[in-house]
Amino acid sequence: MTQDIEMKEQQSPSNSTSSTVPVLQHLKEIASLIETGAYAREVRRISRAVRLTIALRKKLKGSVISSFLGFALAPGSEANQRLSSYLSKDDQNDMEVDTALSGATVKHSPELEIYCYLLVLIFLIDQKKYNEAKACSSASIVRLKNLNRRTVDVLASRLYFFYSLSYELTGELSEIRGNLLALHRVATLRHDELGQAVRIGDLELFKTVAERFSTTFSSDRTNNLIVRLRHNVIRTGLRNISISYSRISLADVAKKLRLDSPNPVADAESIVSKAIRDGAIDATLDHANGWM
Repeated sequence: MTQDIEMKEQQSPSNSTSSTVPVLQHLKEIASLIETGAYAREVRRISRAVRLTIALRKKLKGSVISSFLGFALAPGSEANQRLSSYLSKDDQNDMEVDTALSGATVKHSPELEIYCYLLVLIFLIDQKKYNEAKACSSASIVRLKNLNRRTVDVLASRLYFFYSLSYELTGELSEIRGNLLALHRVATLRHDELGQAVRIGDLELFKTVAERFSTTFSSDRTNNLIVRLRHNVIRTGLRNISISYSRISLADVAKKLRLDSPNPVADAESIVSKAIRDGAIDATLDHANGWM
């Protein structure tokens, strides 16, 4: 069964990245991949769709995106009208038409709608239309707050990134800091690892960022929240380690987590044992030999 799925994926959109295939055709195939992933609840398909989109990023044009919105979203729908408003009139008047698929229609699912937000947002940022990008990203965040679907998490994590980037590029990142912290809190409650500012699990990088913006965190009175986030960073890093290794020494665990305590091996053992007890990782602890 797994082999059949993998063989089908090899024949799907990833192999159609040649310049001979119109970009609109690529996007429609990606939309089909998202719909399949949403229906089957296979997050990896949606992750793949995002990767394929990034590969097409330099080829995106306003007219192509306008045509795709007409294909992917219901005509006259709120999402269609809102996203179309961020594109120039010239783009909407110069829509590309794919005669082979002009009669086809893709079901309007929440995943596909969020993907459309992501696609438009990426295009606006690349075109340096930062005001439109901010408006688009803010609208996407409002829409995401009404969704709690694991198949949306991958798309949401990318939207969070570009939401932050669009405000950072205009020097207004401080305006949405509260929103970003709130989004992280929701992602944590929903066990959405992809949507959490700590998903890398790099404790040293987290420490660097925390120290760099310590003054800002103090003025915003969010220092306590940042301290609590450190625990999430460690857990994320530990989870990544447990997935990657069948057996690893506690000394290497401490090294990979970059624990900077006086006794990092003992701390690593304590962290691992608590994570196992809480069900955060599926592992066993060999105290005598110092292995996880």
